[in-house]
Amino acid sequence: MRAFIKRFNKKFYYKNENRELSWSRWYFDIINTDVSLREIDRYFLSMVRYINTGKHNKKNYKLKYETIKSLGYRSLVNEYYKNDR
Repeated sequence: MRAFIKRFNKKFYYKNENRELSWSRWYFDIINTDVSLREIDRYFLSMVRYINTGKHNKKNYKLKYETIKSLGYRSLVNEYYKNDR
């Protein structure tokens, strides 16, 4: 789960010396609603829970959001509202 979250964070938030803009820096400025970001967050959380159990069912919700967050998860919606637009 930690590796999956790390890879997700790298895709969306990572900036290196060759690229000044990350995905979030590029798109957050042109997005005017958080609807699609919420959908991506929900899907991502369901995939993390799936990785934990190997199944798609309601028992996956035993893995609490706080636990996922402690593994390094950063919500796109939260980061969107933190962004200086």
